[in-house]
Amino acid sequence: MASHAETRRSLRYSPQDLLQFLQSDFATWMDRASLEQPGRFPVRPEPDEMVRVLTQLGNGHEQRYLQQLLSDGAQVFQVENRGTFEATAAAMVEGKSWIYQAALRYGDWVGYADLLRRVEVPSQLGDWSYIPVECKLALEPKPYFVIQLCAYCDLLEQLQGLRPGTFELVLGTGQRRAFRTEDYFHYYRQVRRSFLAAMEQFDPQQQPMPLAGDHGDWQGVAEQLLEAADHLSQVANISLKQIQRLEAAGISTMAALAAAEPGMKVTKLDREVFGRLRLQAKLQRESRGQAKPLYALLPQPEGRDRYGLTLLPPASPLDVFFDMEGYPLAEGGAGLEYLFGATYGSAGELQFKDWWAHNPAQEKKAFEDFIDWTYARWVADPTMHIYHYAPYETSALKRLASRYGTREEQLDNLLRGHVFVDLYQVVRQGLCVGEPSYSIKNLEHLYWKKREGDVVNAQGFSGAIFPVDAVREGQ
Repeated sequence: MASHAETRRSLRYSPQDLLQFLQSDFATWMDRASLEQPGRFPVRPEPDEMVRVLTQLGNGHEQRYLQQLLSDGAQVFQVENRGTFEATAAAMVEGKSWIYQAALRYGDWVGYADLLRRVEVPSQLGDWSYIPVECKLALEPKPYFVIQLCAYCDLLEQLQGLRPGTFELVLGTGQRRAFRTEDYFHYYRQVRRSFLAAMEQFDPQQQPMPLAGDHGDWQGVAEQLLEAADHLSQVANISLKQIQRLEAAGISTMAALAAAEPGMKVTKLDREVFGRLRLQAKLQRESRGQAKPLYALLPQPEGRDRYGLTLLPPASPLDVFFDMEGYPLAEGGAGLEYLFGATYGSAGELQFKDWWAHNPAQEKKAFEDFIDWTYARWVADPTMHIYHYAPYETSALKRLASRYGTREEQLDNLLRGHVFVDLYQVVRQGLCVGEPSYSIKNLEHLYWKKREGDVVNAQGFSGAIFPVDAVREGQ
């Protein structure tokens, strides 16, 4: 919540509370309970490195746009002290052209807009009024951006007697895009009503059970509760609908699912799907405490020739095992594919070839060099394949071919020739593994020793390669 209140009547709400409620009503309940009963729950962990980087880059994006406005001669009133509602209100009454770091408050709600822009639409202020402008790193608008800006519009309506007809987003590309408020305001109102109803009905003694997903700062607490309850959401690849249908059939825990009769009928749940979920729960439970998880081969469905393990083609001496790493926060908002890595066999030994990029020009060249290298191998041996895990690699290659207008024909030929083999699809369809996730890091437990060292994933690696200052300067 927006303030650490001691009583319910002193609570203040913000647009960020609405966004969290949309993401996780469990996290909203935890926030409220921790405010009313300090010390009852664990102290929140400090934001991780990626969150800190995102915050710094977001601030940098906002500052760059502010400097652009000033360079263009815009008159920008800067609220000196964040939270100075009176200063913002006074600037609105005076009719300032732009108001930076605007602090808005009405009733139980407060909000801090990056910018307010004056428009020549009459309001109770005079012959003018204001619309909110928010700076976001993303390349495209996100649904939660709209909720946040509608909340600012709601606050502005109370302060100027007129709901802004539009609001604007400054995206990571620097583009400023306008949206009609009425297209989204009714949905915002629905979210707001649901949130306020949850606050009205809040019971500190009735902690809700979290579902699988992102619970923000309370993720660790959520995972402990799910584990203690043996909740079905811990079953790998299970959906919310499937959980609801299993619970309606009297199966509410992983233990109950694992022990269910194989031929049991569950309303609106395919028998084959039920069998897979049952096997998944059984293997996960039996794998607990094991050095390596248990697994089982899945049968080939009738009439499906290209499915599961049958998707694996015969080996070729020119086969390539491919992985890419991207950094979505690079300067310009378009992200940067900074590493193309390929493992291949040569003279009976595994070799590694890499193409690196620290800026768009190097990214373009790395993409071209990788396509040229793999295409030449395919021409030399049309039975060779490029193995990858999950669709990120093929999606990223298509995006780069389109962005730079290069190697489109070669990539299209590789795709049409089924040269790329997605091993994630092979595993999902061909194996059932006693792990809570089918990420490659979980499946490594089957065949590889535990990762060691300071960098155990690409996020940590990219943070080391692209420090914030270097990214800002385009290095």
